[in-house]
Amino acid sequence: MNDPTTPPRILMTIPYAEPSADLNLGHAYETTMRSTTSPWILLMDYDAMILSPRFYSILLDAIEDTTHNWGILTTMASRTGSRIQSVRGMDRNNHDVLSWRRYQEKILRDLHRHPLITLVPHGTPISGHVILLRREAWEKISPIPDGLLGVDWTIAQDIQAAGYEIGLLESLVVYHFYRGDGNKDHLQRANEKYINPYP
Repeated sequence: MNDPTTPPRILMTIPYAEPSADLNLGHAYETTMRSTTSPWILLMDYDAMILSPRFYSILLDAIEDTTHNWGILTTMASRTGSRIQSVRGMDRNNHDVLSWRRYQEKILRDLHRHPLITLVPHGTPISGHVILLRREAWEKISPIPDGLLGVDWTIAQDIQAAGYEIGLLESLVVYHFYRGDGNKDHLQRANEKYINPYP
C-alpha cells in the first residue's frame, strides 16, 4: 500500500498566472516548486489537454532514462510557438480534439520504433505547454524570474547553463488551444508589466 505521506515521483500541476497577480507566471512556477518535495514536477498550461491515458506512465519511463542528465522533459503540441515541438503534417488550426487523440493513438502504436527521448540542442527555444522539471535542476536555478512571456525559455536556458539537458518526447502530443481564438489581450498586459524578451 502506498504511503500517503510520500510525494509522488511526478507531481502533475497546472500553475496559473492570475490577472490579479499581474500575470506573473514565473512566480506561479516558483510557488508550485516550493510547495512540494517531489523529485519531478509537471508544469502544464491550463489550456493544454492530455490525449492519452498512457501519458503518465510514459513520463515515468522517461525519467528513468539515464542516457543524459535531463533537467527538463517536454512534449509536442497541436499549437505552439516552438518549431521543434510542432507536429509536422497536421493543421495547427485544427481544434477537433478527437482527431488529435486519434493522431496520438496512432503514433503511440509505433512507439517501439522510435527513441523515447530526443535531445533538444542547446540554444533551441522551447514552449511551456508541458514542462517536466527536475527538482534537483530547479534548485540550481531558483528563483524563477518574474514575468509571463519567455519565462519557459528562460528556465530552459538556465537549466542548460547549469549543466542539464532538455529532452523532447516526440511520441507524446497534447492538444494546446494556444490563442486559437486570436485573443492576445493578455500579451499586451504582460508587455506593459514586464520586459518582453521577444521585442
